[in-house]
Amino acid sequence: MYAESISFSKEYFENNKWKIDNFDFSKINLIAGKNASGKTRILNSISIVIDFLREGKIENDSSIYNWNIKLLENKTEYIYDLKIDNSIVLFEELKIDGTLYFSRNKSGKGQIKYDSQDSKLDFGIENNKILLANKRDKIQHKLLEPIFNWISSFYLFKFGDSLGQPLGYDIKNKIFTYDDKQVVYKFREGLKEFKEPFKNKIIETFNSIGYDIEDIYTADIAYQVYALYIKENGKEIFQREISQGMFRALSLIIQITYLDFTVEDNITILIDDIGEGLDFERADSLINYLIKNAEKQKDKMQLIMTTNDRLVMNNVPLDYWIIVDKDEKGKIDFYSQKTHPKNFENFEDIGLNNFDFFSGEYYKNCVWSD
Repeated sequence: MYAESISFSKEYFENNKWKIDNFDFSKINLIAGKNASGKTRILNSISIVIDFLREGKIENDSSIYNWNIKLLENKTEYIYDLKIDNSIVLFEELKIDGTLYFSRNKSGKGQIKYDSQDSKLDFGIENNKILLANKRDKIQHKLLEPIFNWISSFYLFKFGDSLGQPLGYDIKNKIFTYDDKQVVYKFREGLKEFKEPFKNKIIETFNSIGYDIEDIYTADIAYQVYALYIKENGKEIFQREISQGMFRALSLIIQITYLDFTVEDNITILIDDIGEGLDFERADSLINYLIKNAEKQKDKMQLIMTTNDRLVMNNVPLDYWIIVDKDEKGKIDFYSQKTHPKNFENFEDIGLNNFDFFSGEYYKNCVWSD
């Protein structure tokens, strides 16, 4: 299962609203746009609903949310609508291939299909709980299983952040604390289960993007607290001493390798600000690795990345681009091979580089008669 399109709005308070309509995805996507155009918000719009669905209920959130999400499982289309206001679910509905599977209103009452009986039954649920998250039943609601697999195999990585590098220390509780991405934990778990092939794959991939390490391992630095070490040119380097850009790339490769080894169902990987903090050659190599890995696993992986880096844009095929364009009034439009095929096809005949397609706004006006 993968996301085909999303419409989303969030209203913080009166006259403070952000909205996107019918944002279409492919299996591999590079979302490009200027600063503050909404690239990160698009990723967050998916991440927020995933968090709600994992939690199963909403508490202490005064915002107003609206989602319309189209998902594809092979040739089966799922359309999910969810509206929330001040932690109350106003409306929730799921259609599968155009047939209503369930629907509920503000009171929490509605109907849901029971697969084994091929009928619908009435239900009632608390008005701050999300029906989809609270109706998992592999016998009575087996058609919901692809959605649950999609929810559980969704990962957002913010490449501009630390991605698990700092070792913080909680003075009050006298314990070390880690970033919630748990890269050390994932490395240790992968090594424990898959042994040397897991570690060797990480080293091979990491070196292929322009680094030269001989080994990677963990060591106990406090009671049941571990840190990463790498060996480079015979020298042992503690994770806090690894440069920020180098550690981001290493962390991302560890986590994606872990997913490759452990996840059998579809995977959705979102990466915000891909390549941030890396030199051109390594950023280019890292993105090529991510795209080739996604192409190799196209039946089980959806990859969505964001960037505003011209060097990144120049080295990602236009086939994967989605350009986010926000005008002076805040209106947001999207341009991709799906939405504006002629603009993309005609630009290839001009002979300019990919960044010119963006900076020259050819994505808006590269149309002419044959």
